[in-house]
Amino acid sequence: MAIVELNLLSGYIPDKASLTALADFGKARLFDIEDGRVIMYFDEFTDTPSCSNVQLNRVFDVENLKPATAKVYDYYDGENQKSIEYDRGALQSDLDNI
Repeated sequence: MAIVELNLLSGYIPDKASLTALADFGKARLFDIEDGRVIMYFDEFTDTPSCSNVQLNRVFDVENLKPATAKVYDYYDGENQKSIEYDRGALQSDLDNI
């Protein structure tokens, strides 16, 4: 099982419809939203690149917004992981490379 943890940028919330769509189309098994992060559970990841879109909605503006992190890891082997920082300006390009 593979896990994606997306720590949210301050002032942003996830769009639940975009998360539900991931589950409905079989990309994610399920998801949780807790403590300022989204946790998505996948059956597996392969060497073939894939893309899963999660829409984030800004609910209030934050001055001096700090980057957040996105982490992908193997549930059964926590050392097999990769994480990146992302910010509002580089959201799409950074997350495409994880």
